[in-house]
Amino acid sequence: MKVEYRDFVISVLAGLAGGLTVLVLLTAFGHLRQLQTTDTELEALSRRGFERTLAVMDEMRRGVQQLESVDGESCSDSERASLGKLVRNSLYLKSANIHMGGNRYCSDTGIIKRELQKPHLQTADGAEIWLYANNPFSARNNTLLYRNNGVLLSTLHDHLLNIVTDNRTRMVLYDPVSGNVLARHPSGARLDPNQIPALRHEPDTAVVVLQDPRVKVSLLATRRTAAWPVQLRENLWPWLLTAFVCGMLAGALCYRQLGFRRQPAQQLKRAVRSKSFEVNYQPIVAIADGRCLGAECLIRWQDEDGRPVRPDHFVPIAEEIGLIEAMTDIVLEKALMELGDILRSGTLYLSINLSASDMIKRRFYPLLRESLIRAGLDPRKIAIEATERGFVDAERANAVITEMRDAGHSILIDDFGTGYSSLSYLQKLAIDVIKIDKAFVDAINTESATSSVIVHIIAMAKQLGLKTVAEGIETEAQALFLKAHGVDAGQGWYYSKPLTAAHFRLFLENSHAR
Repeated sequence: MKVEYRDFVISVLAGLAGGLTVLVLLTAFGHLRQLQTTDTELEALSRRGFERTLAVMDEMRRGVQQLESVDGESCSDSERASLGKLVRNSLYLKSANIHMGGNRYCSDTGIIKRELQKPHLQTADGAEIWLYANNPFSARNNTLLYRNNGVLLSTLHDHLLNIVTDNRTRMVLYDPVSGNVLARHPSGARLDPNQIPALRHEPDTAVVVLQDPRVKVSLLATRRTAAWPVQLRENLWPWLLTAFVCGMLAGALCYRQLGFRRQPAQQLKRAVRSKSFEVNYQPIVAIADGRCLGAECLIRWQDEDGRPVRPDHFVPIAEEIGLIEAMTDIVLEKALMELGDILRSGTLYLSINLSASDMIKRRFYPLLRESLIRAGLDPRKIAIEATERGFVDAERANAVITEMRDAGHSILIDDFGTGYSSLSYLQKLAIDVIKIDKAFVDAINTESATSSVIVHIIAMAKQLGLKTVAEGIETEAQALFLKAHGVDAGQGWYYSKPLTAAHFRLFLENSHAR
C-alpha cells in the first residue's frame, strides 16, 4: 500500500472515529443537560404550584378576617349580601358561611343545616380543613372546606395546583403528618407521598419536595426526562452536523500530522544536502567557581517554512532514514568553523554528540582526526558524548571510544541513569565523565522516589575516578546541592540557555569579566 493511500485510509478512519466519538459525547451531554433542565424546570413549576396553594390559603384567611365582624346570628339580608359579595369578589372562594350554632350556617342563600365530620387536618393558626368533601352550600363536589373563628369557606381542590405542566410532570399537595392528599395535578396523578425515598432512586426522574410551616402542607413533584430516542430525534440533525464537522476536522488533522511526519523526511534530506542546520552551544560551567569550561554542541533546524522543529522530533526521523551520521558531520564542521579560533587560543572544549550508529563504526574518528589537523586543534579540545543507548553493543562501542580516548578525546556518557548503567558496565568502558540526567537533577530537594538517586550516582562516579557533569540545572538550590556534593560541572538554564556562536562569545566575555 502506498504511503499516501495508507495515510488517507488512516485519516478517514480517524475522522469516522472522531465523528462517532463526538456524536456519543453530544448524546451523553444532551442527556445530562436534559437532567439538569428537568431539575430546574421542575423546581420552578413546583414553586409556582406551591405559590398558587399559598395564594388560595391566604384568600381564605383574608375571607375569615372580613367576615369576623359579621354577626350572622339573624342571617339578615345585609349579612347574606356580605357573604355573596365576598364570594363574587374573590378568585378562588366558591361559598362563604357563618356558623350560627349547632349544625346551622348562614349562607348567601339563607340558613342551611349541615353536619360536618371530623376535619382531616388543622393549620398552624387553628383552622380546620376537610378534603374532597361534597360542598353543603353549593352543587360543586371535589371541594375543600376551610373553617376558622366560626367562618366556613370552600374552594375547589383544582385551584390549589392549577398550573399548566406537560404530561411528564406529576404533583400532589399533602399533609406530611397524616399523609392525606389535598390536591393532585393532573387530577388523575398517582403519586404516593409515602414513596418519596423510592422515587428519588428512580432512573431519569427528578424529584422536588417543598414545605411551608404556615399551612403545614407539603408539595411533592416528579418529572421524567425525555427518553433517549426522543432526545435523539429532537436533536438528530444538529448533532449529526456537529459530528460530521468534527469528524472532518479530525480526519484532516490526522492526515496533516501523517503528512508532516512524512514531509520532514524529505526536507531533512534537502537540509543535509545544503547543510542548512544551525549549531547552538550550551555552556558547561564549573560548579565550584562558575568558570565556563566549554559547551555542548546542539543541532538546530528550521523547516522550509521557517518554523523551528524540536530536536526530539527531527532527530528520531533522521535516525530512522539514515541521516543522523551526516548531521553529526555537519555539527562538527560548523562548530570548528564558528569557534575554532576560541578553541585554539584558550582552554575551552566543545563536546559533540555521537549517534548510536557511530558508536559501533569506525567511520567518525578518521573524519574527526582530519578535521582537527586542518583546524590546527589539539584533540583535547573536542570531547565525545555518547548516550547509554549507544552502548547496547558494549564490546564494539568500547573499541570505538577507546581509539578516540587514546588519541586524547574525553569520553562522556550522556543522560546517565536512564539506560543500561551499572557498576560493572562503567568499569569496562573507557570513559572519563558521567553526565547526570536532568530527571535526577529535577528531583533534588523533593519528596520524589528518585530524589536520593543522584547522591548514589555521584558517589559511584567518585569511586570509579570519573568526573561528573549535571544536566538541566535550573535553580540556585540545585546548584548549591550539587556543589555541596562535589559535582564537577553543570549546564542548564540556571547558567545559560543554548546560544548561537555570536551569543556564546558574548557569554564568554561576560564570564571573564566576572
